[in-house]
Amino acid sequence: MSGRPTDRRRAAGLLLLGALLAAAPSPGGADPARAEGEPPRDRPVFFRDPDPATARAIEKALGRFGDPSPNNREAGRDALHAIGWWSVEPLLRTVERGSGQFRSNALLVLGRLADPRALPAARSVAAEDDTEWPPVFASLLLGRMRDADDRTLRAFRDSLASRGGDEKRKVAVVLALGKLHRRRAEEAGAMLAQVLAAPTPSPSVHNAALLSLGFFRSRVAEPSGDGSSWVPSATIREALASSRAGPRLSAVVALAVSRLDGLDGVFLDAFERDDDREVRRVALLALGKPRAEPDDRVTDLLTSVLGSVRATGEERRTAAYLLTLRKDARSVDALIRAASSPGSSEVAAAAVVALGGMDDRRVAGLLVGKLSHPVATVRAAAAVASVELRETADLLLLREALQRRLQQGETNTVAKFDMTCALDEIGLILRDRDDAKEGRPVRERPAPEWLEASSADLFFRLRRTHRQAILDEANLRVQQVLGVDSLFPYRPGADPFAGGGGEDGLGGATRFRREHSVYLEQYDLRTELDRRPFFTMEDFSDGAGEPPAVPREKR
Repeated sequence: MSGRPTDRRRAAGLLLLGALLAAAPSPGGADPARAEGEPPRDRPVFFRDPDPATARAIEKALGRFGDPSPNNREAGRDALHAIGWWSVEPLLRTVERGSGQFRSNALLVLGRLADPRALPAARSVAAEDDTEWPPVFASLLLGRMRDADDRTLRAFRDSLASRGGDEKRKVAVVLALGKLHRRRAEEAGAMLAQVLAAPTPSPSVHNAALLSLGFFRSRVAEPSGDGSSWVPSATIREALASSRAGPRLSAVVALAVSRLDGLDGVFLDAFERDDDREVRRVALLALGKPRAEPDDRVTDLLTSVLGSVRATGEERRTAAYLLTLRKDARSVDALIRAASSPGSSEVAAAAVVALGGMDDRRVAGLLVGKLSHPVATVRAAAAVASVELRETADLLLLREALQRRLQQGETNTVAKFDMTCALDEIGLILRDRDDAKEGRPVRERPAPEWLEASSADLFFRLRRTHRQAILDEANLRVQQVLGVDSLFPYRPGADPFAGGGGEDGLGGATRFRREHSVYLEQYDLRTELDRRPFFTMEDFSDGAGEPPAVPREKR
């Protein structure tokens, strides 16, 4: 190659192209671990500082953290999350220098981004900060990132050993320890055991530690004396015998999370004897775990709950949901009676939904009749159930009935939406069946997105497996032990800071601002936990597979 300027420019261009190709990720390749502060490798990052427009967007989003409107603060968090890598350093500066509300929101975004540059700051805040909420957000961030570094465990030990009035911080720490059962099971489990062995543990910390213990199978249950089943550990047995409902609820959730077989007797005892509604509901949910072969005793229990006048509406809806999962023919008669009961329309709707998946000649005709039910919730449930019918003739019957109902004029907007959606879905199902007959490939499609026709999550549950439903209970317990479950949930259409007047049902924006401004960080945490639950499917001790069977020999 000669030394002419053109050749030198060509060589420089080739070198730059090679550098860009080296920085780009290989197709399908795993992103290797990177040091703290190194740019992410999911896409090339050519500049460590953002362009001016991005820098202004970052500053604007950070400024929203001080806005009294929860929706505006959430918009700021979303904007910084969308910007991504370049927002991390400004967020870290906010954690270091900002006020409590700004720091807590910055930690929330850093938790979403899961950038390792946030770890040192989060460890420092978790261990050394003496303000009220930022240490909570920092500890939860470390848990979300499953950071098992010695420095994080040291920060957690320091937090748990402190004697100040920092109950919320300790709750967050023990919840974070529940995320480490795969990476540091021995150390994290031992720290939880120490918390539970404390002579006068704080109730919230104690209940949070019991919940986290559920992800450590060796600490939540042990083989029975003859090795034929599992029994709760001594710690869980003590909690189940507590006079307070809090430990009992956490213990039942922990046993449900463990997904171990052979604990039906414990759940049955809790359901029949406990006087706390939440304990009974979770125990019932755990009893309904689908198995390879239907258990007639459990089916009979669920059908008796469904028809009981003593059971609560939530318990009866839970029973209907579990019967939906089990699809046991023994439950059809009880479901038909519940669907036709003049009592709770939500229970009737839940029974109608469960009937959709049953292989029984009576179901299609019943659904056609329910499309004319006086309650919109039941009419919507009939539409939702129609797409679960197995026989083509039944689908054709429901398609005609849905068309007729829509032509007559459905007055309820939600029911009309669900009927239209069901009509479209039936058409796709019939098309897929024709394609299968002709040997054409059939693509998998996502389940329809139904609108709820009542305040109960009747149709949302259809998208949840039993494992996910158990995880929902664990995440609800997270909000309870953190003290944010009872806060008014903010929604974009009901922001009390958006305007004056008393039409919001809260006495107007001014009064709400005065009485609730102290709860801003709690509301932000509640919003975050609603959108991004703390425990995920990956946190189950058995991973994505099924739990081990009951041991069959002594160990």
